[in-house]
Amino acid sequence: MPEQTVTMSFANPCIETCPSAASAGGQIGQARDSGPKSPERPDLCAQCKLQEKLLQAQRTEALGTLAGGIAHDFNNLLGVILGFASIVRLRLAPSDPLIEFVKMIEQSAQRGSELTRQLLGLARQGKQEAVPIRVGDVLGRVVKIITSTFDRRIQVQTRSQSGPLWVDSNPAQLEQAVLNLCINGRDAMPEGGVLTLESSRVVHGENDPSRPSRCLPGSYACITVRDTGAGMPPQVLSRIFDPFFTTKEPGKGTGLGLSMVYGMASSAGGFVQVASEVGLGSTFSIHLPLKAPPMEQRGLTRSSSLEAGSGTVLVVDDEPMVLAFAREGLTRLGYQVLTAVDGRQACEVFASHSDQVNIVLLDLVMPGITGLETCRRLREINPNLKVILSSGYTSVEVVHDARLAGALGFIGKPYSLEELSAALRRPESLNPRAAKEDSDH
Repeated sequence: MPEQTVTMSFANPCIETCPSAASAGGQIGQARDSGPKSPERPDLCAQCKLQEKLLQAQRTEALGTLAGGIAHDFNNLLGVILGFASIVRLRLAPSDPLIEFVKMIEQSAQRGSELTRQLLGLARQGKQEAVPIRVGDVLGRVVKIITSTFDRRIQVQTRSQSGPLWVDSNPAQLEQAVLNLCINGRDAMPEGGVLTLESSRVVHGENDPSRPSRCLPGSYACITVRDTGAGMPPQVLSRIFDPFFTTKEPGKGTGLGLSMVYGMASSAGGFVQVASEVGLGSTFSIHLPLKAPPMEQRGLTRSSSLEAGSGTVLVVDDEPMVLAFAREGLTRLGYQVLTAVDGRQACEVFASHSDQVNIVLLDLVMPGITGLETCRRLREINPNLKVILSSGYTSVEVVHDARLAGALGFIGKPYSLEELSAALRRPESLNPRAAKEDSDH
């Protein structure tokens, strides 16, 4: 059988495929082959495309429901682990051998949270903060990781167009997406090979067939990851962006890596192209709309140092262990701590101590009165009250509603004691960056 090259473009949950195109070895998504066409053939291809769109949309919707349902509870559990681990670490002497084990617990909790964010990002239900990013900086960080961790038999090459390329995206998600492509390329070359990372500027015009209809014409930053591995046959290539689809052995792949790449590109207004030839490797290209360089670059990292505080904090959460961590950690930092298990109790406690409470840390998702409604009621009692909402799952719509309700900022679960102390000292730094992000969604 002759070798086949298949090229695919993905820009939305509807991966347009047609069995007749796949069997012919043509370009999936355009249903072209060299055989004779009957009058009924276009209708058949259109029906196949519509059916695949429906099935893919249903899978994505089901995954979104699953992700939204588990994210809050799962991040509550991780928050307890991360929080108490940070307290234990702070009580140990820097020379204590146990401190390294505690740090490993913290790192594992943070990795678990990242998996949850990937799942939410895939379903496009999580709050995805887009900021100006220089593509070269992202590739530089990824290259540093893979050159120090990949098999030495894999030669890493980089090629970049002169001049900086700026895009608007979530920094962690873009870096993770490129890293996922590199890991897949590594796995496709078990005996070694060449892994190439490229960045370039491309222009997709009005009539450019490679540009999906939902993506605007114009200039794009193209991030390409190319390997010299085994390549993929059409039947595998047509499913690689399906959630949980993987060709790796059990325990060696979740099937979420490429789905996350697709979700990241789509949420940033871009798309992904894939070309693969059996025996000659694969090429993945992420296309993101090119943006003008920012007028100023702001720091994107939070303070990692502990800061003592004073005053009274009301912590509202329906998870007892989260309350226990907050009470223990904040007391050690010098705060007076009041707690409530739901919105109704929060209003009662605040009404009795309104002259004492300086700030409220409020869980967004609670039984009974929601966090948003609780925020409104508390601010009816004291319009100047500072409220920080906390959640393991926050959509852009909820962020917008929370700002209207008067919330000053947000802190995502799970969080360490260092992050919590910084949030209480500078709650305005957690405020969503711009209302424009909400309107864009």
